[in-house]
Amino acid sequence: MQTQLTRHIFQQILYGRSIGHVHCSSQCSRISPFRRSGNGVSTRIHSRSFLGFSRKPPRQPKPRVLAPGYETIAKTSIALKLKTRTPPRTEIAQALRTFYHARSTQSQPLEEMQVRQSLTAFRHLVEVKYQLSIDDMLVALKALVFSARQGHEGPLKELAQVLFNQLLNYKDKLQEKFFYDALSPYIQVLTLNGDSAAARHYIRTCQQDGQEQPNSRNLWRYILRGFATEGNDHEVQQTLDMMKDCDIPFDAEAQESLVAYFSSIQDLASSKKWYLHPVFGHESHSIGARIAVLQLCARVGDLEWGEEVFRKLFEKDPSKEAWDVIFQWAAAKSKGVDEVERMMHIMVQRNEEHGDSMRPDVETINGLVELANIRNDPYTAERYISLATSWDIPLDAQTYLLQLDYRIKVGDLDGARTAYDRLKAYEVLDKRDIPLINRLIVSMCKVERSDHESIMSLVDDLTERKAEFKPETVAVLCLMHLRRDELLDATDLLMTHSFHYGVDQRAMIRDVFVSFIMDRSNSEAVVWEVYCILAQVFTETNTKIRTQLMNEFFERNRSDMALYVFGYMRQQSQGGDRPNVDTYRQCFEGIAKAADSEALGTVYNMMKLDPDIEPDTRLYNALMLAHMACDQPQRSIEFWEDIVYSREGPTYNSIRIALRACEKAPFGDRQVREIWKLLEKFEIEITREIYDAYVGALAGSGLVIDALVMVNEMEVRTGYTPDVSTLGTLCNAVRGPTKREQVADWIIEKYPQIWEELLKLPRNEDEMGNLMFEVEWDVAA
Repeated sequence: MQTQLTRHIFQQILYGRSIGHVHCSSQCSRISPFRRSGNGVSTRIHSRSFLGFSRKPPRQPKPRVLAPGYETIAKTSIALKLKTRTPPRTEIAQALRTFYHARSTQSQPLEEMQVRQSLTAFRHLVEVKYQLSIDDMLVALKALVFSARQGHEGPLKELAQVLFNQLLNYKDKLQEKFFYDALSPYIQVLTLNGDSAAARHYIRTCQQDGQEQPNSRNLWRYILRGFATEGNDHEVQQTLDMMKDCDIPFDAEAQESLVAYFSSIQDLASSKKWYLHPVFGHESHSIGARIAVLQLCARVGDLEWGEEVFRKLFEKDPSKEAWDVIFQWAAAKSKGVDEVERMMHIMVQRNEEHGDSMRPDVETINGLVELANIRNDPYTAERYISLATSWDIPLDAQTYLLQLDYRIKVGDLDGARTAYDRLKAYEVLDKRDIPLINRLIVSMCKVERSDHESIMSLVDDLTERKAEFKPETVAVLCLMHLRRDELLDATDLLMTHSFHYGVDQRAMIRDVFVSFIMDRSNSEAVVWEVYCILAQVFTETNTKIRTQLMNEFFERNRSDMALYVFGYMRQQSQGGDRPNVDTYRQCFEGIAKAADSEALGTVYNMMKLDPDIEPDTRLYNALMLAHMACDQPQRSIEFWEDIVYSREGPTYNSIRIALRACEKAPFGDRQVREIWKLLEKFEIEITREIYDAYVGALAGSGLVIDALVMVNEMEVRTGYTPDVSTLGTLCNAVRGPTKREQVADWIIEKYPQIWEELLKLPRNEDEMGNLMFEVEWDVAA
């Protein structure tokens, strides 16, 4: 068989075009998406300046922005995955050292992808027996604890395990430092990541072996808090029993830790349980535990039980912290802002009588504002902030953080923007404002008529601070840039942030690009450029999504673009990301809709050279459809013969497609008879659709009289009566104007009502100028 590839190359030479291959990824950026085979016209607008002066160079996308040392770590991970040569061991160790020391100084949590690739790099160094420095491993372990406290996901436990196993070799050398700088972080990572049982087992084993830990009380508290976080009350009680066996008491400090945790997640039942749990030596409850309980009761509205705790708190002279909770308790009991203010005056007067200058301060106001925020009462929160002004209490960063939070909640974005502008005058510890700024950007982007300049000023602020962009933020910003045709800005955003995210987070951003491409309101030019960005950045995109994009380009009647998408799938080295039988089937179906013979030849040659493809019936059906649409019905009939002799055999759709091919093929009468005999021999149930196709095949093969006889006998043979589809197929299949007129007269005489319905159908001209009824014939492979 003559190959299509040679013909394609000669055509490129004859037309003066560059010779490219669909497998070459660089074609995506070099080939115009508007170029078609034939005399296509590019819609690119070229401009030149006067005599070539003052011409600005085209803007280039920013390079990827990676943390120090991370590029080598990523290269190592990819090389190990692909089983290629890794960077030298000294370079990997230096990269890990640089990366984790930078993270520890910047107090930035690790991203999921960074943890995964670091784990791969550390494991590789251990396997090749490369000696890591103690300081480097301790710094990395400390960074894992910080990330775990921030709630970041990823294989933190696995990486902590690798580091701790290596540090065990230096236990004697580190001496007491081992327990505080190695064991304590390791236990914290385990308990913060849902593996408190493993942490307890290790501590218990060490104690049974006679290994005493100087910081054992803190370690057991981490374990208690871990089981509480996991919601495992049974294991919390077992841990308390083990602590008792080890002479480690459940004291007021441990109780406060549990009560404070359950209060923070607003679990009233568990807070009650552990607040009422007896403590060692019948100690009284700590002030912190009482305050945590009262704050929780005020927030969830359980005032009855909280009243008893409140009275005990008020028995002694309350501290400033206790007074703040008293005010919150009053607010929870529906006391208005004016009544709370009167209580403040009482507090000041009472303290002055005792020679104390205690007054409400910004922490008092922040507690009240936070309570109003939790109760979704922004009006009251604003009144408390106004109360601070009347008392000459200067507001701080926490006040504006709370104000920013509740204004975003209620959709007051202008007010939130004002709160943010005021917040910028303060230094925020632990970067607590970063999540709120991300939320503000997301909310502003989702507004129908968003303020682009205000959004970009927020983005610039985050960028200057080198702050974290949440995946949701990058997703909505990318969508905003795409809608504004700012593709380079979207690319810059991706190159700066997307490589730090995990697989699921990257998928969230990728889906924005996929949805944009699938939106038919977007032009082909922009959609193609967006696809090029997606192909460049999200190389992990799976076959299912790439196939959807390929089908989208087919639906847009751009088989050239669809073919590039298919070529990218062929490039993939991983078997799961390469085209499978279903992918080829959908590609041939798309080619059939586009009737692109050049694309058909190219993909068919690819399929023949693909060792992983074993055609099935559905793929043969798609091949029949594609060849028939490209004026090769005889070749379609050859694929029908392959189906007949295959183990799987034909489907009903195979029969319909084959009969349609016989209708189009020259001298198809012999094949029509053979197919019908085969159906009768195996007593295949004849459906209306197959019968209509058989009538059309007979008429198209010149057996018009036989076709009319079959129409007359249709009800006797199948139980169906002829309808618009039957007679429309018959009319469309007949060749020659004389015969078409005779068939039309016959239908008018025999089936006048159906003829009237046929005349109501839309009609179009075929290549011979014949009017064809638009009878529905939508057969999928």
